Amino acid sequence: YNKISKEDLIHDFKILDTEIDDNIFSNNYNKDIESNQSDDFSYNIYVPPGAPSLIFSNIIDNEKVNITTPINISSQFQSKQADILVIDTITGYNLSKKYNYSYKLLSMITYGNLFLIKTRKDENYKLDSSSIIFSYGENMIPDIVFKKIYEK
Repeated sequence: YNKISKEDLIHDFKILDTEIDDNIFSNNYNKDIESNQSDDFSYNIYVPPGAPSLIFSNIIDNEKVNITTPINISSQFQSKQADILVIDTITGYNLSKKYNYSYKLLSMITYGNLFLIKTRKDENYKLDSSSIIFSYGENMIPDIVFKKIYEK
């Protein structure tokens, strides 16, 4: 996972015109936490498929690791039944505020996976109004960053 300082994350959210509240952070955010290998894994984890699930690859077969949809992860956030939820930062932040910071941000796993597909090519790879662009992760960090860069 990426070690992104609390200050850098707050700064990046401000660039995206989003104010981030210190209440979202766990006291253990950005600390190295010692983990012990054990066959008795007692944490109930909900994680979406794809890049975020890679951090749990060594325990993915454990019945406590649930690979599921982001919508199901959001409902777990509301029910407060899961021990660990992996969700995109913006949705996690908004749900955290909505449910009185019932979950705290412990770590960033990836800092947005940006996938762009452009269907028209010119010699300068220039994007213009005739370009058709697909961006994965609508309204998530990669999409917001892309829109911010090309809004002019």
